[in-house]
Amino acid sequence: MLHQLSKEDVNETFQIRSALESYCTLQICKEANSRKAGKLFKEHMDILNAMQSGDVEHIYDITIQHMERPKGINLEDL
Repeated sequence: MLHQLSKEDVNETFQIRSALESYCTLQICKEANSRKAGKLFKEHMDILNAMQSGDVEHIYDITIQHMERPKGINLEDL
């Protein structure tokens, strides 16, 4: 049997995710002018451009590539 998530489980999961994303955003902002951040911003712009242009064939591929590639700005790098 699969574990069923309670409302509290879902709320806690989103709270933790929100806290991690906020922390990562703070770290990226501290290094916004670095080469590593420039690469990250370019990848985000590639994803946004694919969405805005309606390039549905590539949105998924671009996003997955972005998420699978090791980054220079990761929690373990801090």
